[in-house]
Amino acid sequence: MEQWDVIVIGAGVVGSAVARELARYRLNVAVLKKELDIACGNSSRNTGMLHAGFTYKPGSLKAECAVEGNNEFDRVAAELGVPFKRTGKLVVGFTDHDMENILKFKAIDEQNGAEKDPGTSGPAVDENYQTAVPGVFAAGNVLHAHDLVDFVSLEAEALADGAARFIRKGALPACGLAVRGNELVGGLTPSRISGEGDVTVSFRVRRPLRDCTVELVQGERVVKRRRIPKALPAEMVQIRLRAEDLNQTDDLEVRVSC
Repeated sequence: MEQWDVIVIGAGVVGSAVARELARYRLNVAVLKKELDIACGNSSRNTGMLHAGFTYKPGSLKAECAVEGNNEFDRVAAELGVPFKRTGKLVVGFTDHDMENILKFKAIDEQNGAEKDPGTSGPAVDENYQTAVPGVFAAGNVLHAHDLVDFVSLEAEALADGAARFIRKGALPACGLAVRGNELVGGLTPSRISGEGDVTVSFRVRRPLRDCTVELVQGERVVKRRRIPKALPAEMVQIRLRAEDLNQTDDLEVRVSC
């Protein structure tokens, strides 16, 4: 009679993954399946997408596995030769109740391991409004508080453009340059840029100011300078930078002086 070290019952997604992992060791492994082929049960009816984990209870095994599995899937798909593309997930709301749920999902996502920007208390995003998770984007009041609906609309348009380019190309340019502000700058976005594309820098001053100068600096070079007669914490300041004004080696600093 043939002897087995391990017998896996069921050859769906879980059973097949367990058997594959066991095959890495010097073990005799058998898989039992009642159907004629693998993945004929619940595994054949899955949604075909990776869950980001923002709807799962923080600290739960489900949340931990969702985040860890999502992060590992690029490697697993490459090893198995499975076609895989990160297209991202966009959560859309139309009512106040929807906004409450979106903010709840944001809070859960942060507790489950998403990167948060300490300056805005929202997710850290790059110049395309992409978060630290490729294919996941954030804008509007989930990102930071707005005072004008025009700013929200412009952010939404820029996010949609970034998401569309991500879907078409499968990735966006790496944004390895940090964006920082001095002691008078708060609520600064984005937190990272590439230096390759146009970018809108948004921020708020930390206290009421008069006769101010705003300088955006890379290395020793002033990229843009603007005079502001009056600045209030309640009013967002936005400055548009063109790609040709930026380099791809130096971090960007926002300096406010009076």
